[in-house]
Amino acid sequence: MGGRSLRGDQGKVDPAGDPDASGQALCRECGLCCDGTLFATAVIGEGEDVDRLRTIGITTISEDGRSFSLPCKPYDQVCTIYDSGRARICRSFRCRLLRRHESGEVSLEAAKEIVRSAKAHRETVATLLSIACGALDGNLVKRFEALWASRKDVRSEERSVAMLHFVALALRLNRHFREPREFGKAPG
Repeated sequence: MGGRSLRGDQGKVDPAGDPDASGQALCRECGLCCDGTLFATAVIGEGEDVDRLRTIGITTISEDGRSFSLPCKPYDQVCTIYDSGRARICRSFRCRLLRRHESGEVSLEAAKEIVRSAKAHRETVATLLSIACGALDGNLVKRFEALWASRKDVRSEERSVAMLHFVALALRLNRHFREPREFGKAPG
């Protein structure tokens, strides 16, 4: 997971924008690409109106003003600006699961079950990270990085359990949501 950025060269980016209604239902239920689970930041595309994004609550974090932290301010358990002007990368990104659903390889219900399972796993990891290091703020990647940074100072069973669950979640995300080229060569 470590500090990944959502960019136009990851997953598949569809310049036409939003998925069909079934895909939108999946995206709205999921949000893992928006909430800081899959990516720590998102890169703003060339030609995107950064001032417009700022007016809807997206705060840039990079020196060049071309990226923003995830989750962004308009994200509150769901994207509150889904229908009214998300960043281009947010409209056009297609994770592996969405593409598998769009191709007919995975039904909507099966895809939603994968999402529910991943989100439950994420919540377990969030709880374990909070127990291990008390880090309640920031996305999972930032919280894990805080735990990792404390490895020389804090050694405990809680820390080890949190780290193992974080790695297991990363493997789950790799399997279902990321492209193999995003995490190394796929097995087989």
